[in-house]
Amino acid sequence: MISLVASAESFLAGEKLLSELAAVNLSGKCIERTAKKIGAAIAADEVAYVEETPNSSDTMYVGVDGTGIPMRPNELMGRVGKQPNGTAKQEK
Repeated sequence: MISLVASAESFLAGEKLLSELAAVNLSGKCIERTAKKIGAAIAADEVAYVEETPNSSDTMYVGVDGTGIPMRPNELMGRVGKQPNGTAKQEK
């Protein structure tokens, strides 16, 4: 219950939620410490059971196109564009 509450709410809100729903009175700090312990156990479990796949390349390339976002003509109505006449360029 502590893990679920800690993942859904702040620790202080989790304190109130546990008290109201389960009549369990724990401080927000206790919920935080418990959630961190459980998180560390989950991380250790992942390392033990998840097999790493080998990287097929030593280099990763990332490309970014920051020129614009394609828009539909009806979304461009009334918007100022970059064309000399003030309209937005429409792709064909």
